[in-house]
Amino acid sequence: MKFRKFAAALTAISVCLVSAVPVILPEKTVVSLTVSAEDSDAVQILADSINALRAENNLSPVLLNADACEASAVRAAELAQKASHQRPDGSDSFTALEEKNIYYTMAAENIAVTSGNDPQEAFSQWLESDSNLHNMLSEDFAYLGAACAYDAEDLQTPYHWQIFLFTGKVPGITQEIPSDFAQTALKEINALRAENGADPVSLHDTAAAAAQIRAQELAQSFSHERPDGSMPTTALTELGISLSSVAENIVLTSVPDAALAVDYWKNSTGHFKNMINPEFQSMAIGCYYDENATSETPYSWCLFLFTEDDSMSSPDIATEQEKNALLEQINAFRKENNLPEFQTLPELSAVSDLRAKEIVQEFSNLRPDGKSYTTALEEAGILFSDSNELLAAGRSEAEKVLAQWLNQDGAKKLLLSKAYSHIGIGCYADAATPYQYYWALDFISSPGSNLQTMLDSINSQREENQLPALLLNEELTAAADIRVNELKASFSHTRPDGSDCLTVLDTLSYPAENKLEIFSSGNPDPAETLNAWFASKTHKEAILNPDFTNIGISFLSDPDAEYRYYWEIFLTDGNSQNSSLPGDADLSGKIDILDVITLNKAILGKGSLNAQQLTNADVNRNQKPDAADSLLIMKYIVGLITEF
Repeated sequence: MKFRKFAAALTAISVCLVSAVPVILPEKTVVSLTVSAEDSDAVQILADSINALRAENNLSPVLLNADACEASAVRAAELAQKASHQRPDGSDSFTALEEKNIYYTMAAENIAVTSGNDPQEAFSQWLESDSNLHNMLSEDFAYLGAACAYDAEDLQTPYHWQIFLFTGKVPGITQEIPSDFAQTALKEINALRAENGADPVSLHDTAAAAAQIRAQELAQSFSHERPDGSMPTTALTELGISLSSVAENIVLTSVPDAALAVDYWKNSTGHFKNMINPEFQSMAIGCYYDENATSETPYSWCLFLFTEDDSMSSPDIATEQEKNALLEQINAFRKENNLPEFQTLPELSAVSDLRAKEIVQEFSNLRPDGKSYTTALEEAGILFSDSNELLAAGRSEAEKVLAQWLNQDGAKKLLLSKAYSHIGIGCYADAATPYQYYWALDFISSPGSNLQTMLDSINSQREENQLPALLLNEELTAAADIRVNELKASFSHTRPDGSDCLTVLDTLSYPAENKLEIFSSGNPDPAETLNAWFASKTHKEAILNPDFTNIGISFLSDPDAEYRYYWEIFLTDGNSQNSSLPGDADLSGKIDILDVITLNKAILGKGSLNAQQLTNADVNRNQKPDAADSLLIMKYIVGLITEF
């Protein structure tokens, strides 16, 4: 037995030889019985036996096809030379079907050898093999090819039997589309809905015409976009159907079997969710046969599942009350998840209203001019450190819009994100458009909010580990701003010019013995980014290093960059507070032995002092910090003097 199934680009093959046969030399004379009239009875008996078995198991009969029998005749003769599911030239056995222009989606091969020209003997062998029996009882198969070849030199088992069972497009054969295919699909879908706790849908007579139009269009362009570039739902709205919510399932099959189409959709997550969506109340399905199709799937199917909107015949701009309701529901959802509420800005809401209107032309995060939605924010003068956008269409009520987003993992994650502080909500309605209602939800992080959240999260972790909080330093933050932009060009601790990342800290105004850089990409959420760092032992130890006292943080969002989101952190020790205390050479805010050490290193040429350090160290006011200043500072420390 050999079995093949084509599903998209997936090929599954199972191989099982029924019985071992003697090795047959290729020069033996082989006579194929399928080419003679006397063989037709044997092949028909074999077909009748298989179909009787299928009938006992409530399965449709397979049709004996002449082209497939010719392919079987070729294979039977080859089996007499080499008992294998591989052809003598090394090619796959199913190429024999392809050579006869038979395009199959699923195919299986059974083989057997017998001592006499008795098809029942071959059939009996297949009954005793689980894999061969499975092939004969598969509900997926519609056609049969059968043949027997006789090897005159084999005195024990000279008869070699072969059958092809398959589904596909066969030359000259067109299966008529059943008149009750819509009822069959309805029964299958409502059974599925019942299993998943959803109310049944009913067939919509007017929408049936739209589904049939779409099925025919799929033969031209297998896409959720119509041949003229419009959305598929225009097929419904053009017939005067007002939609509250809608979904389209499409598929191509080799046979006009509505149950098979539904089965394909059941195995696709998105299509399955559409069929069991409790929101839908009506359905319509269309099927079309493309007589010019060159593929093995000439039957195209379109399924519309939808709910009509009878509330407004001419919807206008959605009311502020509905948008406010959506904001309240979103913030209630965040509160349930212990997250702060989103804030709103009038100018941000105006941008969202504009975007809702724009997506009527192009349902995309790109604007009609091809630019990113962020340009709408920038044109409105809105300052933000990060942004994102959610879109929806086809629903008039805030509750249903939110439910749609909560059923999408990516959208739900955005609604629960800690990375954003403000949202704008926009809605546009037009009865003459495909989806009638269009929603845009724009998220932004106000400048600094992401950075403050990251700083607070880091210091919270340090507090839990009984460590002092890190001080946000302007110089380190400025250096981090430089490096976060460089990461787009070179995601590395080496700068784009080839120098080390720490060279950006060469001009620090305070001494720092220890300096460290940490960066990340791909996630705008401060908490999730910090969790990722803490999953790394090296990064966690750096952030919780008790020697570090200062931090600089920068965040960058660039939709055109490879990873879009980038975080950059610098950590240093030393005191970065600007101290003007005389004698405080290390700018620590106090006078101690470290000031003497700092000054002596500078005197010996082993260190340098910035302008503030030079001023503080010059305690004898001779405009030149030297050994005399070092001695005076030491006397102050031990109490020999009380002032400079």
